Amino acid sequence: MRVLPFLLSLLMAIIISITSYIRGVGQGEIYVRMIISLVLFFMLGLFIRSNVEKLHESIKKEKQDNNLQDTCEAVGGKENA
Repeated sequence: MRVLPFLLSLLMAIIISITSYIRGVGQGEIYVRMIISLVLFFMLGLFIRSNVEKLHESIKKEKQDNNLQDTCEAVGGKENA
């Protein structure tokens, strides 16, 4: 998950450079497109990674809360019996 921003930006820069080359775009413009795509898709990758990590932590915390609640109910049920 840590390399997602890098891989996403690299993949998109490669795709953009290949399609630009096939279309006959000049090298200078290809370089500008690649730089812009690297920056934008790296930022997008950071955003996606952040959201996935927050979701993972939320699910992990919810599971811990449920396990704690189940444990408390089990202990409380034994005391009443």
